[in-house]
Amino acid sequence: MNLSELTTFVSNHLMLSALWVVVFAALLMSLVQGALSKVKKIKPQQAVFLINQDSTLVLDIRAQADFKKGHIAGAMNVAKDELLKGETSRLEKHKDAPIILVCDMGHSAQAVANQLSKAGFTSLFVLSGGIQGWRDAGMPVKG
Repeated sequence: MNLSELTTFVSNHLMLSALWVVVFAALLMSLVQGALSKVKKIKPQQAVFLINQDSTLVLDIRAQADFKKGHIAGAMNVAKDELLKGETSRLEKHKDAPIILVCDMGHSAQAVANQLSKAGFTSLFVLSGGIQGWRDAGMPVKG
């Protein structure tokens, strides 16, 4: 396809071309934000590697009832809303330790991780897929 054909296509299909540009820009923006973010997403296998290091904290931000039904062994349960409000006093001793955030599906943990990053926590990870991704990977749960 040469430039003349591309110009003709774009002029004949403005909405489609504009939509493609928007989608491409959103994808590019997402990739750049992910690369620059202090918070990294990790898979269950990567989480196991970190958990095997003595100082890593697994922070489960799900409701206490869900936590009791099944959680990663050794995880600490702190309510998502508490952390989003900036109440991090229970975590102060872990400020420089690696922290893996776990939620149901991996979505709400990102917002909490961003809040913790703003509060000065230095080594934050979000478990991709949350506890469901952990289970899907065949990893054990306690509770």
